[in-house]
Amino acid sequence: MRTVIVAVLTAISTGVLGAGVIDMCKDETKTRIGRLPNFLLKLATYWIPEGDRPEFADEWEAELAFILQETEGLPVTRLIRGLAYTGSLLVRGAPQIARYVRAETALAGRPARRKDTPWADLFPDGRQIYYEGDDPDEFRKEIKARFGFDPALDPCWGEEPGWGSYSFHCPVGLLDDIYGGPNYPMGS
Repeated sequence: MRTVIVAVLTAISTGVLGAGVIDMCKDETKTRIGRLPNFLLKLATYWIPEGDRPEFADEWEAELAFILQETEGLPVTRLIRGLAYTGSLLVRGAPQIARYVRAETALAGRPARRKDTPWADLFPDGRQIYYEGDDPDEFRKEIKARFGFDPALDPCWGEEPGWGSYSFHCPVGLLDDIYGGPNYPMGS
């Protein structure tokens, strides 16, 4: 009799404990799946250059909140809407925006990099760069007069590599002044 009582109590406690663990796993899974759109949104922000990232992250988080605002109590609808927005942003939107931000940064003359890291530190052997302005002869003369360096001595200067014809290897000591400064329209 005693064995039967112990067996029944063991079965009941095992059943209750098992049901509790299963409910906990369900809640854990539901919570993690519900956070998936936010995780994808965070991944999408890594496409954006570091200095501009907070601005876009704030905007995208607000947009996601707006998209999900009427889905409380509808976990499947919430997940589908959230994944549609953040998945599209991760795969297409963020990379396109990142290219645009980098191009705008280059056109504005400010380097698309951390402001506390000089270009010379990033490229200790110098770097092949492209002059993207309208007057390569004037650029060449100014660089020669100002820095004593003639970009036209590089064998790539004046060649047609496909999209830019004024490429030259910039010495490490001039990278921050020529490539990293706001004075010249340079590309990489």
